[in-house]
Amino acid sequence: MVDCLQTVQTSESSVGEVLFQVLVRSGSGMERPSEDSLLLDLGLARGQIAYLGVFAVSEDNQAGAGGDAAVFRVEWQGIPVAAKVLHHLLVEPGVQGRREKLRRFGGEVSTLSGLHHPNLCQILGVGVTADRGLPALAMELLDSTLQDCSVGDGRLDDATLLGFLSDAIAGVRYLHSRSPPIIHRDLTLKNILIKGQTAKVCDLGVARAIQRSFALLLEDLTTCPGTILYMPPEALKEPAVYDRSLDIFSFGVLSLSVLVGANPSRDLLGAPRSRLVQRPDGTSEEQEIAEVERRRSALQQVRNGHPLKASIQRCLANHAIDRPTAAEMHTQVKEVARLAKELSSPHPSNVPPAVVRRLDSISEQLAQQATSITALSARSDALEEQLTAAITNNQTTTQQQLTDTQQQLTAITDNQTTAQQQLTATQQQLSTAITNNHAATQQQLTMTQQQLTATQQQLTATQQQLTATRDQVSTVQDEQSSATQRLTEHLETIAQNQETTQQLTATQQQLTATQHTIHNEQTTTNHRLQTLADQLHDTNLQFEKQTTTLTQAFPQITALAKDVSSASGRLSTMPASTLQLQVRPTTAPERLSSSVSATSSATTTAVPVSSPIAAQDSCSSSAYATASVPASPTATRMQLRPTTVTESLPSSDSATASDATATVPASSPIAAPERTSSSVSATASATANAATTANAATTATVNATVNATVNATATATRAQATGAASTIDSSVGRGYHVLPAMPTPAQIANINKRRTWNKLEVQQHGNHAKLATYSDKLVAVWHVGVDVTKIMKTSDLQTWHSIELPRKYSNLAGPSLASHGDMLYMHCETYTKTWIRTTRIVRSILQYCDTPDNGDSGRSSSSGGGQWTKLTNVQHASYPWCTLHVCDDAISLYGGQHGDGTQHSHVSTYSLASQQWSSSSPSNASLVLPSLPQPCSDASLVLFPDSLYIVGGVTGCFLKHHDGRWVSTTPPDGVKLVGSAACALSDHCMVISPYTPSAECVVYDINSSGQVYPLPAMVADSRFTPSLILFGSTLVLSVAGRGHSPGSLYTLDMSV
Repeated sequence: MVDCLQTVQTSESSVGEVLFQVLVRSGSGMERPSEDSLLLDLGLARGQIAYLGVFAVSEDNQAGAGGDAAVFRVEWQGIPVAAKVLHHLLVEPGVQGRREKLRRFGGEVSTLSGLHHPNLCQILGVGVTADRGLPALAMELLDSTLQDCSVGDGRLDDATLLGFLSDAIAGVRYLHSRSPPIIHRDLTLKNILIKGQTAKVCDLGVARAIQRSFALLLEDLTTCPGTILYMPPEALKEPAVYDRSLDIFSFGVLSLSVLVGANPSRDLLGAPRSRLVQRPDGTSEEQEIAEVERRRSALQQVRNGHPLKASIQRCLANHAIDRPTAAEMHTQVKEVARLAKELSSPHPSNVPPAVVRRLDSISEQLAQQATSITALSARSDALEEQLTAAITNNQTTTQQQLTDTQQQLTAITDNQTTAQQQLTATQQQLSTAITNNHAATQQQLTMTQQQLTATQQQLTATQQQLTATRDQVSTVQDEQSSATQRLTEHLETIAQNQETTQQLTATQQQLTATQHTIHNEQTTTNHRLQTLADQLHDTNLQFEKQTTTLTQAFPQITALAKDVSSASGRLSTMPASTLQLQVRPTTAPERLSSSVSATSSATTTAVPVSSPIAAQDSCSSSAYATASVPASPTATRMQLRPTTVTESLPSSDSATASDATATVPASSPIAAPERTSSSVSATASATANAATTANAATTATVNATVNATVNATATATRAQATGAASTIDSSVGRGYHVLPAMPTPAQIANINKRRTWNKLEVQQHGNHAKLATYSDKLVAVWHVGVDVTKIMKTSDLQTWHSIELPRKYSNLAGPSLASHGDMLYMHCETYTKTWIRTTRIVRSILQYCDTPDNGDSGRSSSSGGGQWTKLTNVQHASYPWCTLHVCDDAISLYGGQHGDGTQHSHVSTYSLASQQWSSSSPSNASLVLPSLPQPCSDASLVLFPDSLYIVGGVTGCFLKHHDGRWVSTTPPDGVKLVGSAACALSDHCMVISPYTPSAECVVYDINSSGQVYPLPAMVADSRFTPSLILFGSTLVLSVAGRGHSPGSLYTLDMSV
């Protein structure tokens, strides 16, 4: 039984108490029941007992424990109370005897709810625990137990203890006075609680109401319902028959323990309860030992003449009829407690002497009465001896009666002998009659044999006919065997044709898949080629601009050439002493300078070496002369740009190839306007040759630039494909589906008030559905039974069509769904047996797209009207129940759960461009991605225009993708995320569905400071691993069933 407000003691603990201490620490998840569910389980009606709600219990506040329940100190509305909580392993669903335990607990609650007495522990109501939802009974919190106050160092004075005994028997008297009477059945020192100067009876867990008179029928009683040391002999027998006097016996043991100051001796457990007594005739019989004698050592510690000693001995009588009633004991104990209290009180100093003398006289009278009681006790012992003698005389008389009975039995035996002789004579007569009848029977047997011979002859003829028939049957069987052989050959031919057809169908499917793969690769290649073409086009545009700039500069070059010709003519007419020439050699013709600059101080001109200037100074044929002439006030600067591959510069407008300059003093008369036609011609020819060389150089530069651009683009593309994980940022804002208009808080409140969840009817659905949308369809993948996976789709939430999976993927473990555009993607795990009988685990990414009913696939709409294609096998760490994300350039896998229940934070990414995997696993040497900040599995991916979230799942995560990495962020207040699901509702609001069945779905604004708005509550048996998605303007919620039972789909209209 539960020990209120006391730590379990090893010496007093039963095996059940120790087992409870071990098991209560192990823990076990259990859903919290509602008020109606709790009252129904306990067999109580609404209003019969107050429902107090949820209690927060912890092991640190445990006050006591028993085999079925424990008592915790808790607070209810700020008031300390005691909560009696059933052990969770006894009331879990599926546990044998769970209903009986709950109804027994409810019976205790029902019994206590109708009891009101100052000496009974009062109950406040019922509730459930916050952690496991276990039933709890709230009672008033008391200070200590009677055992604490009477045994050991904490023992109080006798007057106070007698007052506690008076309160205890008063509570028992109240229980016995009920209609029908109630037996406590477990009165012990630990079940009497103390609060101040008042004692109260508690723990009516094994109490019973007597329905029929004063004795219960056999089927209503249990052997030893309470503590053995406090039980009377009749309660320990089989079958047990007892009544209210059981509590009187327990009260006698309790009172004796209080007077002695010690618990009942455990030696009584092994002490005999009966002994052999010799009869006068020499035989022996078993006689029950009186409880007073068995407990004599404790009774001897109570002084003779104690007012309660005789009453305690009466309570310990072996026979229930000899024990006093609760009313008698209450009257006597109450009077003794009053006298003890008066005697223990010191006389006040202001009491008159006459009163003191009167009190002393009363004390002497009480002492005399105690002496009289002692004498009466001695007289009682004498009467007991006389009673023993009378019993012995009665036994002698009974022995004589037994002898007479034996003589009568002998006479009966003689009568049986006579009857046996008569029976023998009758048997002889019967034998004679049988012999006479044997002759007649023999004659009848002869006639029967003759008839049997005739029948045998008929049987022989029939056998001959049967032989002929068998020959005919054999012939028919031969013919059937031949026909069967021909049929078998025909069936084998048909089977071969079917196998050929299946192979052809498989080949067609593979061809179709290959065509889809080629189509996807062509699409990717075309996309890359288009990108390169766009880049080349941009380069051509830049080259065209450069060519235009160069063309615009040609007139300036022509004018410059004319100035050079004019300067050459003037130089040829000037004396050599006037010119200051500077000659520098060159080893080869140099390329046309990319720019011709005219500064404000001088103008540099190129003069060919064939001019008279070069001849006068005897320069080599490869030299150029430089002459400095006064510069014009206006400076001219020209930038030459390369042309495209298909263009060439005009030879007439080409720049000169010479790089020689002539320096002329500022006082030279070179500025005279003279022209020399031969110099101009030579300069024009050199300019044309230089233009051709520059055009070739420009073409080479353009080709090199194009090649460099293509190589750089390819390198960037490969780098982008290798680091495909970085493409997640580019996918933000794509592929998410939200309502056209964000509901206001008032509209959400109106939805919460006026709308309800509707349950969808889906045929052949299963358990644990995962949801996704692609194109305009909703897809659900179910587990049907244990080894079958079912995928169905709908466009209107009314008509569902099956999507047929390839045979090797019919049983999937932990599938994850995602969509991108018109394509559906699924990550799954399959198991296959290898040739050495081992299990091989294969994790794959499958791709699904719809095809017309009359397309190449040849599938009808009933089978899905689409085609599955295995995109790739996962090459790095991935696990079932992971979160799948698909964007334009990559497929990403986050977290997951291993077969042993381990949660993971790995990240794996597949680049659609490079068709390569990268992972956060250290075993991947190509690229190491950052892991998630915490493990997650079976979580939801929520997409917004500028952010991504991973919400809920087994670990209750709340992660946000920020600046190219995942970070943990603050979840909404008051929302339990463990086991929850979520989806986007608008461009900055999400809907979260908690794991708890009674919890409401809420709308959470990510831009607010934790504000949530509740949605209508949904009544469901379970919300285990839900999946939530927005389909059009309808919320669709998947609820898994318990065990392998089917789950359900619920919808809520969110249109505003």
